Amino acid sequence: MNPFTIITFLLITAVTGNNISDILSQVPDYSVYNTYLTQTRLNDQINNQGTVTVLVLNNTAVTKYLANQPLFVIKSALSIHVLLDYFDYSKLLSIGGGSAITTTLYQTTGTAIHDTGFVNITDLPNKRIGFGSKGYDPLALYTKSVKQIPYNISVLEIDSPILPLQMLEGIAAAPLPSPSLSPSPSPSVSMSPSPSPSKLSDLNINITSVLVNAGCFNFARIIYNTGVLSMFEKAELEGFTLFAPKDSAFKVQGLPNIDNLSNNDLISLLKYHAISNYVPKASLINEKNPVDTLASNNLAKFNFTIHVKGDLITIDSGVDISRIESMVFDKAPVSIYRIDNVLLPINMFSETVTGPAPAPVIASRPNASSPEAPKISSPADGGSAPADGGPAPADSPTADLEKSGASNGSSGINDLMLLLAIVMVSIIVG
Repeated sequence: MNPFTIITFLLITAVTGNNISDILSQVPDYSVYNTYLTQTRLNDQINNQGTVTVLVLNNTAVTKYLANQPLFVIKSALSIHVLLDYFDYSKLLSIGGGSAITTTLYQTTGTAIHDTGFVNITDLPNKRIGFGSKGYDPLALYTKSVKQIPYNISVLEIDSPILPLQMLEGIAAAPLPSPSLSPSPSPSVSMSPSPSPSKLSDLNINITSVLVNAGCFNFARIIYNTGVLSMFEKAELEGFTLFAPKDSAFKVQGLPNIDNLSNNDLISLLKYHAISNYVPKASLINEKNPVDTLASNNLAKFNFTIHVKGDLITIDSGVDISRIESMVFDKAPVSIYRIDNVLLPINMFSETVTGPAPAPVIASRPNASSPEAPKISSPADGGSAPADGGPAPADSPTADLEKSGASNGSSGINDLMLLLAIVMVSIIVG
C-alpha cells in the first residue's frame, strides 16, 4: 500500500474513529438513538472514554422504550447501555464461567438505583449473548456487530433494552435534590418577598435553593430581585447552563461596583453568566469558542471563551478569567456550575483592560475592606481564598493556564502529527 495512503488512513481513524455520532449516522435505523445521544450530550462522554462498548437499539425499539420520557430519564436509561469495557462478538463468546458483570456509564454518575449501574453479560445456548441489569435475567439479546475499533470502541446492536421497564419508571419517579434555604440569610440581607420554587421543566428544582446550598447566595438574591431568574426559567426549556459566581467573588478587590450599574446593564451582566444549551462537564471541551450567552442581542455579541487543560476549566471574558470550581447541578437539560469570579463582559468593562488589545485581568482574592467591593453580604462563602486577600499566586492553576497559552486540543494534535511523521519515515525507510 502507498505510504501516503496508510498515513491518510491513520489520520482519519485518529480524528473520526471514536466519534459515536459519526458511526451511528452511517446507519439510518439508529437515527433516533443517535439523536438522543446528542440531546443528552452522552455522545461527548462516550467519545471521551478510552475504552467503551455502546449497545444500540434500532428506531422502533428505542422509540417504544423511551417515548414521552423526560430528557434526564432518557440520559440515565441510555447511559446504562454504555459499557466501560471493550466487547466484540468473539470476546462475548469467550466469557469465563459463562457470565460476567461489567460497569456502565450510569454507575459513574453516583445516582444509580440499586445495581442498575452494572450489566450482567451471559453466554446462552446456540452462541447467543444476553444482557440484563445485575440481578435480573437477560432481557436483551445480541443481534449484530455494528463497528469495532480494537480495543477502543465497539458498537453492538441488541434487540431490546437491558433495563426492566419498572426500573426505568423508578428512575423517572426518583426524588431529585431539593435543598433547603438553610443556613438562613443574615438579617442584613433581604430576599423578600420569599421566592416561590423555581420549577425547571420536568425537574421541579428550586434553583435558588441549589445556588444557596452551593455557596452562591448573593448571585441567587440578585437574579431573583432583578427578575432575571424568570428569564432563566424560560430559557431552560430548550436547554440551559448557568455559571454562578460564589459569594466571595462579589468581594474581590478591584471588582466594579455593580450597585452603580443601570438596571439594563445589571441584567446584561447577569444574563452573561448563562448559555442557552445544556453543557455537562464532559461537553465543555467540545464547546465551540467563542461561546454565545443569553446577554447577546441584535446590537452586540456577549460571549466568552472556554479553556480546558486537564481538570482545569476556565472562562475568559476578555476582561477577567474565572475558574469553574464544581458542577453543582446536572440533570438534562439543565446544568449549573460554581465559578470563582464574576464574569465581566468586555462590552461593558473594556475600560478596565489595559494595552492595545484585550488582556485578561485576574482580580485579586476577596478583601472585605475594599471600597469598590459590592455592598452584598452572604451567609456563607462557598470557597477558600488566600488569607491576605492578595492576587492569585504565580503558581496557581490560572497562572499555569496563562503561561501555557494552550487551546483546546492543541497538545493532542501536535502529538498526532509527530506520530504520523514517525510512521511515514519508518514506512519510507523500510
